[in-house]
Amino acid sequence: MTDLTLRDLIDERHKAHYEEHRIHEKAHEREHAATEQAIKTATVSLDRRLDQMNEFRNALTEQAATFVRRETLDAFITERRHALEVVGDEMDKRYDELRQLIGTEREERRANEGVKRGMSQTTGIIVGAIGVAATLISILVIFANFATGTP
Repeated sequence: MTDLTLRDLIDERHKAHYEEHRIHEKAHEREHAATEQAIKTATVSLDRRLDQMNEFRNALTEQAATFVRRETLDAFITERRHALEVVGDEMDKRYDELRQLIGTEREERRANEGVKRGMSQTTGIIVGAIGVAATLISILVIFANFATGTP
């Protein structure tokens, strides 16, 4: 057996404790390094996400700048509606004028057709009367020839 003195035992125990303390410190340092690395990774990821959110926000802002404001749109629609009403009223007026013009032309055509029909009927009556007169004269000539015996 070895003779160990109390001092040797204390020194050994002290060395073991010191070694345990050193191992614990290294583990603690590794844990801090891992935590720090996780924080850095999370920070980078968060920064990237925030950058993407800022880009998205900027895109929405740019898009919103291209939209027309409601007041402007309402004013434009009101103005266009009024302009269309004016044009519609003008078209109605011209349509009525055109209908009157067409009606007047129809009346003139009817009047001209009436005159033409009247002239045609008069001509027909005159021609018919001449035909009847010629027939009567022919019949009289035949009777006169028959009565006088002249062929």
